[in-house]
Amino acid sequence: MDHAFDLQLDALDKAGCTKVFSEKFTGTTAKREQLSLMLDYVRESDVLVITKLDRLARSLSDLLKITAGLEAKGVALKVLDQSIDTTTPEGRMTYQILGAVAEFETSLRKARQRERG
Repeated sequence: MDHAFDLQLDALDKAGCTKVFSEKFTGTTAKREQLSLMLDYVRESDVLVITKLDRLARSLSDLLKITAGLEAKGVALKVLDQSIDTTTPEGRMTYQILGAVAEFETSLRKARQRERG
């Protein structure tokens, strides 16, 4: 297990998480088995806790799709590092802004990779 993953597990443990889903795919991979299992597992009044917004997805459209699915199930989202809580209007707005920033960063990273060849 790597150091970054250990830190994420520690943060989730401190937040009181009792069930953890993890996988080694990047956030840019939309079809992830553990993500699908987690989305199927959560129930009304659950709170999905993640350490960073980019751990869930790096595409704004994916983030919004996942959020819509969570909302439809009555599941809230908390992002520890960015102090986002989608049970509040401020938290929802912050979530959407940071999602757009994450997508922008991914676009910049892809552009740099293309330039390097």
